[in-house]
Amino acid sequence: DEDDHDQVLIDAVAELLGEVAKAFKEAFAPHFESLFPLLLKYVKPSRQASDRFMAIGAIAESCSHLKQHAAPYIPHMLPILAAGLQDESPGVRRNSAFCCGVFCLNCAEQMGPYAMQVLQGLQPLLKEDEQEEVRDNAVGAIARMIRGSPTSVPTAELVGLLAEHLPLTGDEDENGEVVTCLLTIYRGSPEALNPYLGKIVSAFVALLAEEERAKVLSDTAKAEMVAFIA
Repeated sequence: DEDDHDQVLIDAVAELLGEVAKAFKEAFAPHFESLFPLLLKYVKPSRQASDRFMAIGAIAESCSHLKQHAAPYIPHMLPILAAGLQDESPGVRRNSAFCCGVFCLNCAEQMGPYAMQVLQGLQPLLKEDEQEEVRDNAVGAIARMIRGSPTSVPTAELVGLLAEHLPLTGDEDENGEVVTCLLTIYRGSPEALNPYLGKIVSAFVALLAEEERAKVLSDTAKAEMVAFIA
């Protein structure tokens, strides 16, 4: 019972950390600097899966709001994430994929040299027998990679992968990221989407048709999606 209580407390602190980072954004950077070593203690292989899941998730969520200020943590996290993508725990795999995407989006210059390695690490998570939430976070990570550094990955090939998996139904929050990526590609190179127009239009219609799903989409994205369908 005491262990369960501790776990609930740790999870609550991790969730609060993400909310604080969201509120303060880049201004949270100096505070996170002192918190990061504490979170690292929880990602050690000797810790139970729930601890690793929590800590990687808290780091990823915080770094998503720190933007380019997340760069100093990349050297510490890359080996942890490489192992996390292969972890037995679906939760650890999921949060590791999410964290990879966050770094690739926010710190494209630092992550560029590792982009293909990250992409290779994400590939096994796209298999049909993978848990849906894990697979969706891998797809979301690839979308972030393309947005962060489209020249570091085979963007034209990956468009088909994004189209194939949309709409995501396991972790629906990631739909917003994939849609943003496809719309960004469309604005710059509309011809890249031509081979997948049917799939993308069907997916956009499905996302816009359900109010709950559409909540993760910005008003701008919704307007662009409507224009795309038309």
